[in-house]
Amino acid sequence: MHRGYIKLYRKSEENLLYFSEVFTKWQAWTDLVLIANHSKKTLSIRGNLISIKRGQTAYSEESLAQRWKWSRGKVRRFINYLKTEQQIEQQQSNVLNILTIKNYDLYHGNGTTDSTTDSTTDGQQTVQQTDTNNNDKNVNNVKNDKKNTTLASIEKTTFDFSTSKFLNLNGKIEKYQEKYPGINVQSEVLKMEAWLMSNQKNRKTHYERFINNWLSRAQDKAPKHSEGETVDERHKRELEETKRRLGY
Repeated sequence: MHRGYIKLYRKSEENLLYFSEVFTKWQAWTDLVLIANHSKKTLSIRGNLISIKRGQTAYSEESLAQRWKWSRGKVRRFINYLKTEQQIEQQQSNVLNILTIKNYDLYHGNGTTDSTTDSTTDGQQTVQQTDTNNNDKNVNNVKNDKKNTTLASIEKTTFDFSTSKFLNLNGKIEKYQEKYPGINVQSEVLKMEAWLMSNQKNRKTHYERFINNWLSRAQDKAPKHSEGETVDERHKRELEETKRRLGY
């Protein structure tokens, strides 16, 4: 049996193939490990500050059902199965549900996140891999950039309530920033994500329209930057203030 670890990039879910088909149970389990927080995070849900620890994820049956292309009943049965097998723990409340991946650090090579160690069973060989293969990085950069831009333009931006994050948005941040130069788009994205989690009854169907409307209003309300402060300095300050206010 092979032992050791491989690294699964969290941005894998932005690949077109990730959500292209109905999930198997193994894919669903891997997805739970993938979306679990790798560090402590505080969410604002309906005015309540909820602390989500490392190895935990906030979810709803509906969000996982949409994510995995399952029925809510199948999601419920699968979660119960994982609890029976003692692979997860579940905390339920009126505000939200929290899943805890048991032995979470085990799936990350004793908690390391910067590199991956893959060891053979007899311990004779250890291969150290970094997040990005330098050889791949230097091949066809221009072609890859064009491809990524194309994918970003055709992939529809959605919101995943199980991770409190937008999907297929990262590749569009730069374009939004060019369109709305008076605000820090990354800061506004954090605010939008917090608002969506706090207002789950008001679910959106067109998230790109929602994002554009939000950014347009934010730019209209944006104060003029003070003298002696560059636009980049103001954007950096706004992002830090937003992260601090939201508990990042």
